[in-house]
Amino acid sequence: MNDAESIPKVLVQICTQALWAPLTVFYLHKLAAISFGHEPYVDPVMHFFGGIAIAFFFWKSTNCCNHYLGHWTPKARTILAFSLATLVAAAWELMELLLVTYRNTSLISRNTATELWLATLSRDLFLGISGAVLFFGIIFIAS
Repeated sequence: MNDAESIPKVLVQICTQALWAPLTVFYLHKLAAISFGHEPYVDPVMHFFGGIAIAFFFWKSTNCCNHYLGHWTPKARTILAFSLATLVAAAWELMELLLVTYRNTSLISRNTATELWLATLSRDLFLGISGAVLFFGIIFIAS
């Protein structure tokens, strides 16, 4: 393996070419939530843009990892990136459930907190996956 294909070089390439998108959405979410409140407007919008950002991250990352993954067709890269973006959306919601259930320090009960989370689960997953679908729809149209 030559120097250009080393793992640290690939990680730097992923960070510079792909990681900026989800980090930007995460940071904007924090700022908008402080300014406007988390619900009902900021969270849904950020889940949608988060879906776009994480889809972009995985799509770009698969291109950076050609040496390790092999040279996949654009369609196969897209399917892999979409699958990983969907997995991240589901894992994120599971993490939120665990945090709401086991770290609830507010005055509401755990059951009430869990019910509130379940009420937004399908919306958040739908919006995140919709963002990924939009991103990959644009990729398919453009190619």
